[in-house]
Amino acid sequence: MKFLVMGAYGLLGSRLCPVLEAKGHKVFKQGRRPAADHEADPCDFSSVQRLLAIIQPDVVINLNALTTVDRCEDAPDEAYLANVRIVEVLVKALAKCPAYLLQVSTDQVYSGDGPHDETNPQPCNVYALSKYAGELACHGVNAGVVRTNLVGRSLASNRTGFTDWLHQAFTQQEPLTLFDDVWFSPLHMEQLSLALERAGTQQPRGVFNLGARTGMSKANFALEFARALGLDSSPASIGKLADMSLRAARPLDMRLDVSAFEQTMGWSLANMDEVIAATAADYTQ
Repeated sequence: MKFLVMGAYGLLGSRLCPVLEAKGHKVFKQGRRPAADHEADPCDFSSVQRLLAIIQPDVVINLNALTTVDRCEDAPDEAYLANVRIVEVLVKALAKCPAYLLQVSTDQVYSGDGPHDETNPQPCNVYALSKYAGELACHGVNAGVVRTNLVGRSLASNRTGFTDWLHQAFTQQEPLTLFDDVWFSPLHMEQLSLALERAGTQQPRGVFNLGARTGMSKANFALEFARALGLDSSPASIGKLADMSLRAARPLDMRLDVSAFEQTMGWSLANMDEVIAATAADYTQ
């Protein structure tokens, strides 16, 4: 199958594209940089339409997004362009290219106590609201939406992730605060990439949670990650995100009920022990 990955040079795209290629798919990578395989402005309809006409993909996976929560809060116009407008342009352009659209969303669309099923999104900040609006833009076309969170070592030269920050702090013995009131159920990027490949080939329609089968606090995740690597976690202190003064509100419980994805796809997702083991392995290779 032919996969067009929009935003292929970011944190997830750098891990996803090799997985797709290893599965035997033809992968086309879109980016805004001149060195991109296919340079295109994802906000420009003509540019996207030309790209689709040239490639004629079977599947389009959209990873383009502005994910910095406080930046979205301060610049909602930028959040709209990156998280909504790009999806609207893709949907319009796909009217003449019958490809399946796989839109990658976020677990931050949920608030309140988890684990959350797909039926009750409650965005609490501009970032989450813009990502939810991007989901709504997919309705009525041949599309699937996955709400997810990810961990793992970054292969992108210009991006670092949560575990890159943890690894640096633990290895350099830098003080850091870990929040025990923030819960999540992420997948390692390799595990997530395999699930996205399966979704791209089976092409389910609708909205699906895509994460680990179990969840834990970010504090416990960090401590287990350090333990798996044999790193000293004593410089870390435990705190609560609820006590912090942040520009944008954050959800505290982003644990996902992933049963709908598992049942639809016939796929058993990883538990948190497997996620931590895969993540630690990233930093020992």
